[in-house]
Amino acid sequence: MNLLTALLVLLALSGGGGGGHAPTLVLDLSGSARDETISFHGTAYTPGAEVAVTLGEDAVPLTITTANPDGVISGEFATPDPGLIPELVGKSVPVYAVEIESGARSTPTRLQVARPIRATGMQRTGAVGLSFELEIGKAPRNATYWVLFGAPDAPPAARRLTDPEGDGAYSLSVEVEAGAPLAIQLVRGTGTRNTAAGPSPDKPMRTIRKYPTITPRVGLMLRLGPPTGH
Repeated sequence: MNLLTALLVLLALSGGGGGGHAPTLVLDLSGSARDETISFHGTAYTPGAEVAVTLGEDAVPLTITTANPDGVISGEFATPDPGLIPELVGKSVPVYAVEIESGARSTPTRLQVARPIRATGMQRTGAVGLSFELEIGKAPRNATYWVLFGAPDAPPAARRLTDPEGDGAYSLSVEVEAGAPLAIQLVRGTGTRNTAAGPSPDKPMRTIRKYPTITPRVGLMLRLGPPTGH
């Protein structure tokens, strides 16, 4: 997927003082302003918590990651495409990291989304990238890992995560419609079965993670650590 190239200026927030234990989020724009990804890191999260990095007060999801045993998060997200968020162009927008379960939220770091170099074809709808990474280690015999996704009130599509290197690191990248609500589940199946809609996880099947409904408008990466009892 080709993203429109945006010029981004990172503005540091002075923060809110306080007790010193609030979650933190820091963005890294040490590379070129034209980079397609932005790296981040943060501290003081609940160990093992799933943390969503979001853009703006409407909480446009950028990525979801898992805090390590020390409560640290790190990763990267795709540079926001101003063609899909035209109402934010030219504005200084807060970026937050939020624990999905507890709701604990970092103090914001501000990001200014400048006008794209090419302004043609700007639209809210279109395809955006949805990527998954899952660290398993040694998988149980016959285990297969899948993402089920689709409209909340419709049967989901099933796409299988693969481990091409054989090192327990599974991944999947798909394109979805921007601006459409999306329900997502990560599941483990036992082998594969063929259906009219294509390959699907065979039973017995268990849900590893079920995510809140999201409405992707920028590329989204969901990066997960080893699930308990995978």
